[in-house]
Amino acid sequence: MKQILRRLAGFAELRRLAGFAELRRLAGFAEVIRFALAVAAALAAPAAFAQAQSYPSQPIRLVVPYPAGGNPDAVARALALQLERQMGQSIVIDNRAGASGVIGMDIAARAAPNGYTMLFATSSLVLNQALREKPPYDIERDFAAVTSICEGQGHLLVVHPSVRAQNLAEFIALARNPKERIHYGSSGTANLSRVMGDLFNVRAGTHMVNVPYKGSSPAMNALLGGEIEAMFLTAIIGLGPVKAGKLRAIGFTGASRLKSLPDVPSIAEVLPTYRIDGGWMGWLAPAKTPPQIVARMHAEIAKAVKGPKLRELMVTGGYEPVATPPEAFSKFMREELVRFREIAKVANIKVE
Repeated sequence: MKQILRRLAGFAELRRLAGFAELRRLAGFAEVIRFALAVAAALAAPAAFAQAQSYPSQPIRLVVPYPAGGNPDAVARALALQLERQMGQSIVIDNRAGASGVIGMDIAARAAPNGYTMLFATSSLVLNQALREKPPYDIERDFAAVTSICEGQGHLLVVHPSVRAQNLAEFIALARNPKERIHYGSSGTANLSRVMGDLFNVRAGTHMVNVPYKGSSPAMNALLGGEIEAMFLTAIIGLGPVKAGKLRAIGFTGASRLKSLPDVPSIAEVLPTYRIDGGWMGWLAPAKTPPQIVARMHAEIAKAVKGPKLRELMVTGGYEPVATPPEAFSKFMREELVRFREIAKVANIKVE
């Protein structure tokens, strides 16, 4: 078989051996073309394998479409550090915040599909497409799914200590009064914290006003400074200020209570129709990135998230490490797109 493949290694060789007219008569033109393509694919496979084996041969740029210091940035940097140890190559964090992550996401989508520009994304990747009338990208057309790194259990609903409400029921009663003007911060116009707040208004009959910021870190600083009254925070960011007494946790958006704050009820205990899981973090590449490189990155990330330090960082923050395979992650994002479009319809969320 090897000898035959060597002799039939190209279309020109096929013509020389038997004559193009004779081959067409015997097997049909379409069959010749299919056979030639099969031979070409077989010959190309070792080259693709060699490319994956030598990858990466230069530093990898990881676009993080959020500000430095925020929750995604913290996980991205910890993961990048572990991957550097495993792969022996630098991973350069490129924070490109703005427009709820669209700026950085667009940069990654337009990058050369050679494996040296990757995207660290969160639920906002799907939310931007679900909430905008004219989405700037398409998750299937413009990206190659690598892996879902971790999935969140939920977000903490926290308030500034100056807010009179001591628990969730009192907060709902307070926020139902339009004269109170409760402002809640979000890390942009098309992100999970904004969706959580708007859906809360619908389910609880409250009148909270959204104040978008350029990332979760600036929004939390505004909350700590008393510029806004409430916010939905990931546990990884909210636990410190809550335990220090700088913020008060009054609810959790997940199906059950957060293990690290067992005294804080889930919002569903008071509002049975309200539940939003804590989102996810994932790793993507530009569309048409070689599948061998995608597979290599998934394998390395799956290995990295098993490390005790990285796992502890995620679990403490209310996330469960998963390292979903590329095909499953792609399917998951498509399902998320449908889910968020339904929530946007219920909560009447529109982003220009």
